[in-house]
This record gives sequence, structure tokens and C-alpha cells, in this order.
Amino acid sequence: MQKRFGVLSLVILALPGFASAQIKIGGARLTGLAGAGLALPYDAGQVVHNPAVFARKRLKEKFHGPYLDYYTKGMSWDDASDIYGSLHDGALEPHNFATLARSLAENRKELGLTGSVGATIGGVYVGYRAEGSVSTLPNQELQDWNDQSGDISTLSTTYSGAGMDGYGYAYDSVEFGYGVPVQQSSGTYNIGWKLKNVRAFYTHQIANASEIQAGGDGTPGPEMGGKDVLRKSGVGMDLGVQYTPQTMKNLHFGAVVENMIKPSVGFDQAAPQTGTIRNFNPFNTAASLGIAYTPNSRFMAAADYVDVTNSANRSGLRMGAEYRLRKHLAFSAGVNTRSTWIVGADIWGVFITFSGRNKLWLGQSLRF
Repeated sequence: MQKRFGVLSLVILALPGFASAQIKIGGARLTGLAGAGLALPYDAGQVVHNPAVFARKRLKEKFHGPYLDYYTKGMSWDDASDIYGSLHDGALEPHNFATLARSLAENRKELGLTGSVGATIGGVYVGYRAEGSVSTLPNQELQDWNDQSGDISTLSTTYSGAGMDGYGYAYDSVEFGYGVPVQQSSGTYNIGWKLKNVRAFYTHQIANASEIQAGGDGTPGPEMGGKDVLRKSGVGMDLGVQYTPQTMKNLHFGAVVENMIKPSVGFDQAAPQTGTIRNFNPFNTAASLGIAYTPNSRFMAAADYVDVTNSANRSGLRMGAEYRLRKHLAFSAGVNTRSTWIVGADIWGVFITFSGRNKLWLGQSLRF
């Protein structure tokens, strides 16, 4: 236990120097595989992806997590502490947005945080998940002001068209699942489902040149109806299947239909600058396929084709592999065509990954 906390302390101290580093604590091996693992036959943190894992080793209690993850783009930790709010305000801090626009004027900035925990007993799963994502988008004139002037008095003259949009979407979900194995002569099917009660929060704040010059709060976007935060709740269900052939027990196949029952937690979203309205719901129905190879306890490899029809705006390939040198030391590498490459290590249960722009689940849907 002391070794775990020692490694964790070193990682936390190193984070300011490695902006692309991510850390997860417990049950998150799939991070180093770029999230691939729909078909893996054991829990490697993939309960996020395939509820069929609930059907495996039903007589053994399993704990999933707790694990945490984050994603940043163009944002320092000082910026993050200023702009990130609570889940219930859509993750974006709505107060003093016009003042904050001065320090966030350089370029587009993004921040995402997520966490989850759960347990499976006798094939029954109970868990909790939460995630929030924030994006701030300065227009070109505000970026020019930041690069060429920085004097707030010029916002009423030379840079009177400057402005910034800030978006936030957050949700939390209480989840219940169940899985059952089905033995056939050709192999074993593991089938599982996950029911989730989702609460979602959305916000869009705008700051124009005069508001940025004066400081203080911004203005809610046109889709907000004068409110700072919009709220919705809904119930959804995921369905997952894994299949292991009798003649090739090291080879596994997986399929998932996320949001086969779709929770009604979408919002109208006005695009930055143009105000064009579109409907945004990250919980759209999506079908994904996976394959995994596990020849022994030291090595595993997996590949997924996510959101085959791109109905949830997340279509892409993710693949990765892990090699375990010893019980408390493993190395992994992977690639996700929607985000980036990633390499990682498992050292005494602390999962450390280094990558490029490795977006979280929600951030892959928040795009303009």
C-alpha cells in the first residue's frame, strides 16, 4: 500500500510538467489501450463499454474503480480552476464569464473531468458515473486583441467585434446492470445489460466586447431562454454481448448497443458566432464491435470499431495491447483514430498514461 501511495505522489508532483499525462486510480487498464476492450473477457475497466462483462465470474465479487480521468487542451490549471464549475451548473462556471474571457482569449480551451465506481455481485451490477466537459471559443477578433493589444480600452474601438462563447455539458448517472452466460456447443455467449438513470445539465454563455471590457458576467446563449443552466433527466439502457468460440478460447468477440433505449437528455445548441441551432445529445444510440486476443496472463490485445454508423458522432477505431512483465508491472500502448496515440504503465495498481489529445467520452461528442 505504501508503494502505491509513493508512486501516486510522484505522478501528482510530475503533472505540471507533463500537460498530456493522465492518471487513473484502479480498474482502468483500458486507458493504456486507447480505450479498446469491448471483447476482453475480464474486467479491465471496460464496464463503461460492454455490460456483457457482468456475466463473467458471477460467483466472485468484483469492484470496478473508483477511477478518475481528465482531459485538457490549451488550458492551464489556473484557467481550469477559474472556468470549471459544478455538475449542476453544466460544468461551466457562469459567473464572471466576461472577466474570464480576457485571460482565455488566446485560443480555444477545453477541459473534461470524469469519475465512476461500481461493484458486481452474482452478475448484478450497481454503479455511479459522472462527467463534465467545458469548451471556450474566442472569435478571431478577440484572439487578435490578445495577440496585438491586450489593452481593454481598445475593445470599444479597434476590437469592438471581439467575443467569446463558452459551453458546458455535464451529467451524472446511477446505473444498474445484470449479466448471464449462455453455453452453446460452439462456444460461450455472455450477455449483459445496463440500465441508467441520467441527469444532464447544459449551459452556453456569451461575452461580447463591451461585456469583456466592463468585466463581470456574460449573457446566456439564445437557446438558453434567459436561464443560466438547462436541466433534463431520462432513463436509458445499454446491451452488450461477448462470444468466445469453443475451439479458440484465446479469441473473443464483442458487440455493444449503447443507449438502445436512449435517455431524453439532449438540448438545442447554438453554434458559436452564427447561432445556428442543432440538437445535441451525447447519449444517441450507437452500435460498436470489438475483438480481443488473450493467449496468456501476460499479454492482451484488443481492437474496437466504435459507433459503426456514426450516429453518436464518435465513429472511429481504437486498438491497443498490454504486456505484463510481472504482477505489479505492465506496459501498454494504443491508438484511437478519433483522438491520439497513448502509452502507459501499471505500477503497483497506479495507471499512468502519456498521450497527445486523448479526449474523454463526452468530449468526443462536443464538437463544432
